[in-house]
Amino acid sequence: MWQGTHHRCSVIVRILQGFSQGVSTLHLANEPGIDRKHLLERRHKLQSFTSQACTREPLPDDIVEADEMYQNAGEKGLLHPDPEDPPRRRANKVRGYGTSKKDRPPILGIIRS
Repeated sequence: MWQGTHHRCSVIVRILQGFSQGVSTLHLANEPGIDRKHLLERRHKLQSFTSQACTREPLPDDIVEADEMYQNAGEKGLLHPDPEDPPRRRANKVRGYGTSKKDRPPILGIIRS
């Protein structure tokens, strides 16, 4: 679907992220300066692909388990560079997800028995 486009990978990922989050096509088109009509056609094409690939039949068994965890990553065990400015004692209060370099990224697991 994206073959032959001249968009950078970061722009394509941002567009796909916006599609999945329900961001309006107009807003997504204005960010990198893409034609709204062209982006709307791509959105409809992607939606048709996903609806064709999606099956509405129930799973063959009744047991499905899903769980999430937050894995420590990045700076654990490193000394703080400035002893006069110690890190906060409690968890990071900033909203949003952590990065794999500095925080605890979320990991999702789904098992079907």
